[in-house]
Amino acid sequence: MIKVAVVDDDEMVLEQARSCIESINDLPEDVEILTFCGAEEFLSKIGSEDTCDVLFTDIQMNGIDGIELGAVIQERFPHIYLIFLTSFTEYAVDSYTVDAYQYILKQQMGERIPPVMRKLILKIQKERKKF
Repeated sequence: MIKVAVVDDDEMVLEQARSCIESINDLPEDVEILTFCGAEEFLSKIGSEDTCDVLFTDIQMNGIDGIELGAVIQERFPHIYLIFLTSFTEYAVDSYTVDAYQYILKQQMGERIPPVMRKLILKIQKERKKF
């Protein structure tokens, strides 16, 4: 099972991102997509036993923002591929401080998420076969 989490405080964006991932033609059946309305909700439900493989998160959110969330992920769950979804280009440099895998503008979700997900799914599957 490959678990993908999407964190954004805008429910419309959550559904757009979910729909974008679900619409990938060759998406394996064992991909589960979970959505969370904020970093706090995500962190309260994720643990060492129940984690995710890919995390899409907004940067500008109420409470814990995406960069702060990225720092927590980097420290506690370094295996998670972190992808920022944002409307603001000015955060791109900050995303590198938390080793983000990708930085996707929300206006480009439809064209950028499918190839990124395909690449990550193959990468995760190869990593798991090694073990």
